[in-house]
Amino acid sequence: MIRKAIDKDIPKCCELAFGEFMEEQTWLTGTDFSLMSLSEVFSSVVSGNVPGELWVAEVEGRTVGFLYAQYVHFATDLMRPVCHEVGWYVEPQARGQGLGFALLAAVETAAKEKGAAAVSLGVAITDAGHEGLMKKYATLGYKPFQTQAFKVLGGKEQ
Repeated sequence: MIRKAIDKDIPKCCELAFGEFMEEQTWLTGTDFSLMSLSEVFSSVVSGNVPGELWVAEVEGRTVGFLYAQYVHFATDLMRPVCHEVGWYVEPQARGQGLGFALLAAVETAAKEKGAAAVSLGVAITDAGHEGLMKKYATLGYKPFQTQAFKVLGGKEQ
């Protein structure tokens, strides 16, 4: 089941985000991300204080995945935001059931209802399998747009 996250989902979403998801994000090495700051961000989205989406995937009543996105404005269209995926994870044992793409479909629907101009997906080119992801996204109508560079400012020593 895919549904919009509520307050009680935040601890599990944080647990998922700080588990294998963070280990898979090699570009985050050296950053100072903390469980407390992520919990505050998720809470702000769920409460509506920060424009965004937090959706969860459940299997047999257990949360096994999430998709977190924020609404951002670009100079090309200040009137309509872009819904930008920030974090998206499904536990390995729950993959292959379509849950990740069901989460994305829920976010796309919510973004459209809120008047977003587009949905953008982040793909870390440093992660294994990113070419396969881009092919899957293309089947859903997504097109490559840009490559970003990332520099850690402050944070942990590398």
